[in-house]
Amino acid sequence: MSGSHRSTKRNTAQEACASQGELKRKPKLVDGSIVRGSQETMDFITNILESSTEYSIIATDLDGGIILWSEGAQRLYGYEPVEVGGRANVSMLHIPEDVKSGKAKQFLEIALRQGKWEGTINRRRKE
Repeated sequence: MSGSHRSTKRNTAQEACASQGELKRKPKLVDGSIVRGSQETMDFITNILESSTEYSIIATDLDGGIILWSEGAQRLYGYEPVEVGGRANVSMLHIPEDVKSGKAKQFLEIALRQGKWEGTINRRRKE
């Protein structure tokens, strides 16, 4: 009976080690056999962002300043990248009620805490 107990413990320890090892290894986002080097990787990712037109992909700094503006964001919001990148705060995209109530700030706080924020908002277009 004790032999059976040891076996169970050993398997549990092996499974824990295996799962920890899997957590430590982060999957690669880009296949290194296809895209080589930093510049090729940046060009590849840029092409993906430019061709993603159905979804708005926006990246901000820690204060909500817009640092990445995808083609989809341009189509949905009506702003050219030169109008927002490094010049605007993400709060400009929220309806005034969401800014006033603190909802817009809450989205940013969730993104900082969880690494991203995904959801649906009432947006405010350029016009």
